[in-house]
Amino acid sequence: MDEQTTSIQLEQLEELVEQGRLGEAAALVAAAHASDAADALQALEPAEVANILLRLDREHAADILEELPDDLAADAIDQMQPKEAAEIVTELRSDEEADILQEVSDPHVEAIIGHLDQEQAEMARELLAYGEDTAGGLMQKEFIAVPITLTATEARKSLQEMAEDEMNFYPYSYIYVVDNGGRFQGVLGLRALLFASPTTPIASILTPDALTTSPETPGEELVKTFRRSRLLSAPVVARDGVLLGIVTQEDAMRFSKEESDEEFLRFSGIAGGEEFRDMPLRERAGKRLIWL
Repeated sequence: MDEQTTSIQLEQLEELVEQGRLGEAAALVAAAHASDAADALQALEPAEVANILLRLDREHAADILEELPDDLAADAIDQMQPKEAAEIVTELRSDEEADILQEVSDPHVEAIIGHLDQEQAEMARELLAYGEDTAGGLMQKEFIAVPITLTATEARKSLQEMAEDEMNFYPYSYIYVVDNGGRFQGVLGLRALLFASPTTPIASILTPDALTTSPETPGEELVKTFRRSRLLSAPVVARDGVLLGIVTQEDAMRFSKEESDEEFLRFSGIAGGEEFRDMPLRERAGKRLIWL
């Protein structure tokens, strides 16, 4: 989308909102790509953003939330009723959900989680228990794991059965192998699996000494690890060896950028910490544009 089109849409959006024509504003946002919509919505106040998001398809609203800075997304969520917020949050990938909920006011977070299904609520509480700047706080729970007892044919069949769900979240060629207790045993390359003979035990073709990280690993260390290696994701393993989730290179690099942004704002005297968080949405968006 070129700059002129983006500018015209932003003017249209602000005009529609000022006139109280929120249905038309939502239609404008619904027709836009999530990243373009997020750019435009940063010019609005949290209540206005929330009102527009609630008029959209829940999946598209979630896509837009993912494109917003976490604090701005959290501000919009804070303006929604817990049940309404939960309907959008449930569409988010687990790591994105945790990143945004970390920024939402505490009472509201628990109320939102209370409207999630049991499995997703437990997942959210687990991720929120970790520091947001640790591997545990950055990890996602969507990954593919297969039992070490399978043969190549059985593993391929298992992947086919999972493809409709988990594979939507899984852009990389890593398959994680676990024992019957869910303990990490190694990484199975997709290429190795595809070319293995049918009866080959996957235990014989996995990489057992794959790089892992603990949920307490600081985000800065993760960034260094990904910069030193060619890995696209790394398994997060608990002290007892249980595979908890994965951290992607993308999430680690995004963490690094967010840290750099905050550091720039602090050292430039633009804002720091809670001062920036407490600014009106329009002012915060303007400060970010100065940095960008």
